[in-house]
Amino acid sequence: MQNHCPLCGSGLHSGTIEILDKDAHTKKLGELTDQERAVFVHMATGPSNADLAKHLHLTASTIKFHLANIRSKLGGVSRLQLCLLAVHHEACLSS
Repeated sequence: MQNHCPLCGSGLHSGTIEILDKDAHTKKLGELTDQERAVFVHMATGPSNADLAKHLHLTASTIKFHLANIRSKLGGVSRLQLCLLAVHHEACLSS
């Protein structure tokens, strides 16, 4: 079974990432506000809401609000999927 990244359509195969379109990530993430984008980028390390709040100098409830918005804008993904997308996005930027 092959899964695809909802941001760019890249195939995600058993632990490896096939990068198809780096620009698609930037376009989809362009729908996020600056604060949401900051939260998204930090999701690559799988932090708790409290850790995110401390690092970004926000309250935990503000983090929860941003995470709900991000998940909705990215197609209703789960928190785990959001973390994986952040890692995938980071890989797209570095390749």
